[in-house]
Amino acid sequence: MKKTRIKTFIVLVLSLIISGCVATPKKPINLKKDDYPYLKEYLNYSIKKDMKKYDIKALSIAIVDGNKTIWQKGFGLADEQNKIKATTKTVYRIGSISKVITATQIMNMYNKNKIDIDLPVNNYIKEFSIKSHFSNDKPITIRSLLSHHSGLPSDILAGMWVDNPVSLEDLMQQIQGEYLASSPQSMYKYSNIGYSTLGRVIEIIEKKPFSQVMNEKLLQPLGMLNSSFKLTPNINKLYAKGYRASQETKRTPLRDLPAGAMLSNVEDMSKYMKYIFSHEKNLNEMFRPQFQNMKLDFKHKVGLDWILGGVSSPLSDSIVWHNGAGVPHQAHISLLKDKKLGVVILSNTDEASQFITELGVKSLELAYEAKYVNNLPKTKKPNDIIEVKLDTKILQKYVGKYVVFGNMTDIELHNNHLQITLWGNNLELIPINENTFIPKATALGFISIPLLKFSLEFKKVEGKYIALLHGLPAPFAFEKIPKYSIPQAWKDRLGLYKTDTEDENFKIDNLELKSKNSILYFSMKLKGKNASDGSIFKMALNPISDTQAIVIGLANGEGATVQVLDNKLYYSGFIFEK
Repeated sequence: MKKTRIKTFIVLVLSLIISGCVATPKKPINLKKDDYPYLKEYLNYSIKKDMKKYDIKALSIAIVDGNKTIWQKGFGLADEQNKIKATTKTVYRIGSISKVITATQIMNMYNKNKIDIDLPVNNYIKEFSIKSHFSNDKPITIRSLLSHHSGLPSDILAGMWVDNPVSLEDLMQQIQGEYLASSPQSMYKYSNIGYSTLGRVIEIIEKKPFSQVMNEKLLQPLGMLNSSFKLTPNINKLYAKGYRASQETKRTPLRDLPAGAMLSNVEDMSKYMKYIFSHEKNLNEMFRPQFQNMKLDFKHKVGLDWILGGVSSPLSDSIVWHNGAGVPHQAHISLLKDKKLGVVILSNTDEASQFITELGVKSLELAYEAKYVNNLPKTKKPNDIIEVKLDTKILQKYVGKYVVFGNMTDIELHNNHLQITLWGNNLELIPINENTFIPKATALGFISIPLLKFSLEFKKVEGKYIALLHGLPAPFAFEKIPKYSIPQAWKDRLGLYKTDTEDENFKIDNLELKSKNSILYFSMKLKGKNASDGSIFKMALNPISDTQAIVIGLANGEGATVQVLDNKLYYSGFIFEK
């Protein structure tokens, strides 16, 4: 039986290789300068293949060289039910790429001496305040907000995805009840709340609503007439439906307009990229690394919102980029700024997130080769791993509970090997030195495949024990849950809780405050409002007093504070009642 399965697997792999060789467009031997036929042929092939593989309903793409659009095209259906084809004018929600646009307006105001990005935000929002557990905090400056080093929590979840959200002015009042997630100017901590705060700064300086300022001061002057932070009747006619798992799904509204609510199409975003290339001097600060050498940034480089490098490409060090998820729409923008090449990709299907970054990077590589008649250096293949033998005492140091992507998981010792559980899959960790391991997956239940692109490095940084995942566009730190005693006051609160999510576009079910192996944690099921199923989360908490507990971890959403208010639990805008 086993031999039959192996034979079937080999035949399948060979057939895929052969069919891929036949279908993939051949690269011409002699490229011609500024000649893009191969780019168009290859991307036509690649996009259609990926759309079929992931069941993507619509995707639009545009590639820019300086002040010229060298290629733009729409694929698939913007509205499957009504058979409306996607074009380059199709409008999508661009998600967090909205932050790049908001940052650009801040820099335009800076260049006109309307704002100083190194002043505290309180100079502009007089009522701004937030509580802190930290001592000797540096100020929350405009620069720290722009580069996600402000220490503000990632989100205030309550009211974030509702049909009638509060204003940015009212949101500033809500922030006053929150605690900092990290000390300002100490580490990269991605924050939608930070960009909502920048939006409020824009409103105060210009004395107009944020979306109006953005239209009048940036979008309309650039000719981006089908772009806006507010849905208008004209834009709605071009607005693509949203899809997930092959089904149409609601295009989720968003309170935090400056952080993720902008609507646009690839034609308009091409105009934005051309603007970047023609105003390099005024906007160059956006692409300069900010707050360098922070130990807890793990060498991750960020500009004023733009992410610098990190992608898998021979051109990686020169690529600046950003992704966006305007659920379920997906978006990607990346630039070779010094070469004045850029690409924007927008899709109306959630599953596009699985390939959109790679497609953007490949598009830039093809454009670079065509523009400079220069083949890229071949990417060095990862070396085959050479496993080293480690004493069990060394391995035992790494065993424990960790916070991984906002959830608790285990790193355990099995048969003298470490093993980590991710998304229900057990991955064996193969040591290549005393503190670095390569994960190994099992395919078809019997073939072990080292995931050579990734590695897990164990280290101690600023008193925290970390398993650092390399191989993603940014390093991802899994924090080991420290040992602590659970105060009796928190033990008395264990049990089931409920909270009101009636107006939200998601539901929290089966919410329970639990304790196991001396770890305090929330267990809950999160799901879309009308979804039949959801995802289980186990959120680890570190009680720092009888009335406060910190969400353990270094990533988005982690570092926030759970508070006890009037014998009820408060977290991220929600009140939990027993």
